[in-house]
Amino acid sequence: MVKVKKGLLISGGGSIGNLVFYTRNGNTYARTKPSQYRDKKSQAQLAQRKKFDVVLRFLKKFKVLLRIGFAGEAIGRSAFQAAQSYHLKHAVKGEYPDIEFDYSKSKLCSGNVKFPEQVSISKAEDHILIEWEMPEVKNMNDTLIVAASTSIRCDYQITGVRRSMMKFKWFTNLSDYTGLHVWVAFRNEKESDVSDSLYFYLER
Repeated sequence: MVKVKKGLLISGGGSIGNLVFYTRNGNTYARTKPSQYRDKKSQAQLAQRKKFDVVLRFLKKFKVLLRIGFAGEAIGRSAFQAAQSYHLKHAVKGEYPDIEFDYSKSKLCSGNVKFPEQVSISKAEDHILIEWEMPEVKNMNDTLIVAASTSIRCDYQITGVRRSMMKFKWFTNLSDYTGLHVWVAFRNEKESDVSDSLYFYLER
């Protein structure tokens, strides 16, 4: 609530834009209109709120990595906002109230670096083995980015492993989990761009 000086704007009652003017004890005051949607809980609003919650729960685990992975999409907005926008459009499924995150559509990196044509992932007791083919010599110095997540924990590494090495043993503390979500991407030598990340699911 703000007291309005006499002669300024209007006196008495009325409204301009989102301001409401009213008089009390001979003085004129202004306050903003309450949002007409503040207390509304329509099905569409509840569904959108649930989508935001589901997406944010996933993204906040990789907040630092997303600054690199979505840097190329951060035009007029932050990399995190770009990642949020992508996942709200593509990585939620179901109808309210049964809205879930769709890991198969998720991305931790988005860019133009070429991804290897053949990539495989397997899990041993103490590490995750990532292997790929290397037909293009010109991209041999691209470096590997790996990430993994359970429902409550995550791990990621921006490695110095070059594309030319064709494999990487990742000794992550998540290697003994079943039902593990894994993402793989490559970053160019100048560290100015990344590939789209590729998603894998390891059952055991």
